Amino acid sequence: MVEDKFSIIDPGPARYVSRNPTKQVRGIGVESRFASSRGLGIPVLEIDRDLDATTRRISDEALKAVKEDGADTIVLGCTGFAGLAPKVQAIIETPVIDPALAALKAAETLCQLNLHQSKIAFPKPPEKTRKIQFLQ
Repeated sequence: MVEDKFSIIDPGPARYVSRNPTKQVRGIGVESRFASSRGLGIPVLEIDRDLDATTRRISDEALKAVKEDGADTIVLGCTGFAGLAPKVQAIIETPVIDPALAALKAAETLCQLNLHQSKIAFPKPPEKTRKIQFLQ
């Protein structure tokens, strides 16, 4: 809703730079708006070892994605980056999406609007015999 072309910043290997959309990107139907994926080369368990350094590395790759790949929005590709989006956005002056927070807010909105899955698209499954008895 906020972009024309997006790039994903991933903690994966630094050599991981691709303009080929991932299976997930293709699966949700936004392949035409995908600019690139860029990796930082930071092991997930080391993301929070030095958050200032991690923020700088994300910002550096995000700026490359904007300047070299044509992205106008950045998606953080790891929940380990949670909370860093506002800091990166202030540095690169481009929208940065924290997918964990975006998913939470989408779920909150659906609850507040009292919306749920369509019973037509997702009907109640037929009753079946349960092997394990649940307490009621």
